[in-house]
Amino acid sequence: MFKKLIVIYIALASLSYFNFVYLGDSLVKLIELSGIGLMILTIVLSLIYDKGEGFILNFRYHVYAIFIAVFLSMFMAYQGHGQSFKITLVAQRFMYYYLFYFTLHALKIPTRFIIHLIIAISIIHAFFYIVQFFAYPNVLFNVRISEDRGTLRIFLPGFSYIIITYFYSLKKFFEEYKFFYLGILMLFLSIFVLMGTRQVLFTIALLTIAFILLNKEIKSKFLLVTLVLLSFIPVFFIFQDIFMQLFAVTKEQGSQSDDDIRVRSATFFLTTFNPNRFAYIVGNGVSSQNSNYGVLVQSYKDYLGFYQSDVGLIGEYSRFGILMVLTIIATFISVLKSKLGSEYTFLKYLFISMLLTLFTGSSAFGTSDSIVALCFVFYFIDVHKHDQQFKETDEEEETEEEISTEGVP
Repeated sequence: MFKKLIVIYIALASLSYFNFVYLGDSLVKLIELSGIGLMILTIVLSLIYDKGEGFILNFRYHVYAIFIAVFLSMFMAYQGHGQSFKITLVAQRFMYYYLFYFTLHALKIPTRFIIHLIIAISIIHAFFYIVQFFAYPNVLFNVRISEDRGTLRIFLPGFSYIIITYFYSLKKFFEEYKFFYLGILMLFLSIFVLMGTRQVLFTIALLTIAFILLNKEIKSKFLLVTLVLLSFIPVFFIFQDIFMQLFAVTKEQGSQSDDDIRVRSATFFLTTFNPNRFAYIVGNGVSSQNSNYGVLVQSYKDYLGFYQSDVGLIGEYSRFGILMVLTIIATFISVLKSKLGSEYTFLKYLFISMLLTLFTGSSAFGTSDSIVALCFVFYFIDVHKHDQQFKETDEEEETEEEISTEGVP
């Protein structure tokens, strides 16, 4: 039980306890750092005392490469932007949550518990989103909130958990046809609509249809796809104002493609943002408002509407350079090529959704809450590969025993 409590605490710390305004910035920072300290302590104690056989860490080199990219970017934050190493070391603390991958292996947490934890976090996220939506203009969470596109857009941490739980619930619903999973699906669909993000709605709709078509357990696929499409009709009328605003924004941006904020933002972070040619290789590092560099980056957000978090992979490239981009691509290939059983296939849909929004949304590789969710997926894949290898070994031994006993009276 103690090991599970460690995992729960680190997961909540990576979410900054959803950034409750009542916690204050200092306490939130302390919570984030305490999660990092707990991971380091767990890994060190495991190296000293745990002599048992562990699983193969298939993503260890990916994580090592990310840490190298983060380390190299610190030099450009100092040399190119005048931000001290000490400030950068603290500012990039969210990237240290990749240590969670090694922490999970050190604790050897059951995957069933992890699934339950992911579901719990995603439901809490949805509940807090709805509470903040109706409580506005009272602000309960210190996160980015904007009135736009006929809705209130709330950028709460933990969205990756909702994606995982959505496709897990979709899988379980078609297996067991329980209203619990249908309720979760309806809850999350309402959140997707309230977010007022076209890329999220399009991605979820596309992947839902793909999931149904590729699921071998579903027989009448055409009928089911038709029912799913028909179910979107009442959703449209319930959230009609939001959808009409999204259509209007799409039409406006389609006629002014050269002036699209994301295009201008991406161009800026690929060119003007870099102080010298070395920044094109190692990135610019993570900014902090405790330095002039951070104040400048904040001014780009406030006056130009340029957010590194809005341009996906380009944002990660501007912070951590080419090595980070190559590692992200290698991670996509490793996950999507992994041969998972039907019970774990839903995990791939998180990465497919990330792939579809690679340049138009927040990168899951550069926020602590999503990093922990990614580490959960990495750990699932490692456990599954270990179990498969163990199963194959047992089958080979049984076959050898049968051959050796043939002809024995």
